[in-house]
Amino acid sequence: NDQTLSYQKRWDHTFKEYSNLINHIVTRPLHAVSNTLSLYEAKQLVRKLTRPIAEIAKLIQENIQLAKQHKENVLKTPQLANKGLPQNEAKIISLEHPRTVCVNEKCCKPIKVNNQIKIEYIYIKMSRTMLFKRCFTR
Repeated sequence: NDQTLSYQKRWDHTFKEYSNLINHIVTRPLHAVSNTLSLYEAKQLVRKLTRPIAEIAKLIQENIQLAKQHKENVLKTPQLANKGLPQNEAKIISLEHPRTVCVNEKCCKPIKVNNQIKIEYIYIKMSRTMLFKRCFTR
């Protein structure tokens, strides 16, 4: 049966690769536990940076779309070239304390946006910027 032969071939390949992996692992030197903790910290940092990186990537994509739209508009109306390239910009705000995301019902509420449930975090208004209040909920 062709299906059985295909399965056997894939299994043999998987077993060979698994054996190669194990042989490679056993030839590696041992490492200090502190290095493992350092790797854990690096992993945590990568997890924390996922959202900011995604937001930056989204901003870049929006700016690319704005540039393409501007190019089309300039081709139709050359006078628009003097007005410059429109861009979305990110604003960086230094906070007095680390901002934590609390999911206590006193600190956030679910809202529906474009048929998706999103979390709205409660904030206080300070001058012209919105800052999240510090949560002391236990």
